Amino acid sequence: MNLQTVPVIPPEVHGFTVKVGVGTYPPGAERSHRRAMYAELRPSSDRTRERLRRMGRERILGMVPLQSDAVRDILAHRDGQLAEMAATDALREASKLARQVNQ
Repeated sequence: MNLQTVPVIPPEVHGFTVKVGVGTYPPGAERSHRRAMYAELRPSSDRTRERLRRMGRERILGMVPLQSDAVRDILAHRDGQLAEMAATDALREASKLARQVNQ
């Protein structure tokens, strides 16, 4: 997945590194015209990596599907209010599972 980063999110959450950006929707559908804001969380410690592996995952992916107008606005204003809101929503979704992994 080719993500374009949005600089409004912390670099780490609940023991995971965070990468946020706009990508195709659904994930991996490279020919899709639809887009979503994604928050990709990857484990930053061996402990977290092992717990996630036991769940059968390499990463946690939170997503917020976007309408075409929103995609244009976010790509034009990467640190704008809409980009921040969508990134925060995507991170919130991913963060729920990340919190459970580390309990």
